[in-house]
Amino acid sequence: MKLSPLTGLVVSGLMVFSHAAVYAEQTEVGLGYFSFSRDSGDSTAIYVQGRYFLEPVSRGDSPWYEADFLSHKSSVMGAIGQVTLSSGPSEDDGPMMLVSYRHVVPGSLVTIGLEYKSLELEESGVTLETSGFELSGGKYLKPTMWVGASYESLTTSLTGFNDTDATEFGLHYKNILTVQGTKSVNVEAMLASLSLESGTTKDSNTIIEVGGDYYIDQKTGIGGSFNINSGDNLSSEGNTIEVRATMYFTPKIHGELRYESFSASDTTAGENESGFELVVVSEF
Repeated sequence: MKLSPLTGLVVSGLMVFSHAAVYAEQTEVGLGYFSFSRDSGDSTAIYVQGRYFLEPVSRGDSPWYEADFLSHKSSVMGAIGQVTLSSGPSEDDGPMMLVSYRHVVPGSLVTIGLEYKSLELEESGVTLETSGFELSGGKYLKPTMWVGASYESLTTSLTGFNDTDATEFGLHYKNILTVQGTKSVNVEAMLASLSLESGTTKDSNTIIEVGGDYYIDQKTGIGGSFNINSGDNLSSEGNTIEVRATMYFTPKIHGELRYESFSASDTTAGENESGFELVVVSEF
């Protein structure tokens, strides 16, 4: 079951469970870490996060990692952590925070989501602040297929520079297909329009992303995604490749691992970046 976009950790030693077993959970608590390197420096973070479902979530033969999506249950989530950005001899630290709520309207299977996130870094009188929100909505066309739309707005402030406002409108698709027995495939796609404004400069980019996961059984999955960002803003233009894996060690504990690499289209304007993220989650 997904806890949040912050994913990671695969370890050996998969236990053998009964395929016929049905487990239920209502609360998740996770500990995560990520480390990314870019041309001009590095970023790392450690965080804790949790999610509470308003009703118990049951899991059967479907992928346990997708139980939040397949259960059609409303939930509230939060995360707090500490971020460190380094560039040469300079190193900045600061807190990050995320809170979100996803509501599934009973009967109609219409979903409504709201998310708020913030990050603040400060050193030697220089402050970097990023904060914003995301609104989303959609509908399950069938129990395993969802389509929706999202709107995200972020503002970034840096001492001595103009604020940068970023807005993104996206269309989303997700479908989980049963292949055979407990084997299944998750298919996802996104088309988004990104607008960036700073001072008198206004740029527009288009983002296309396709991805998927193959679940060997309910407990283990491997997958990835490919993202193309193109348009006026050269600093964000490029391709992103992600490889990921998930594994349940027990019915109540799972780990995730994600590796991501961004290749800038123009390295004089943007930066190459790569790194990994891992998380261990306990469900009860």
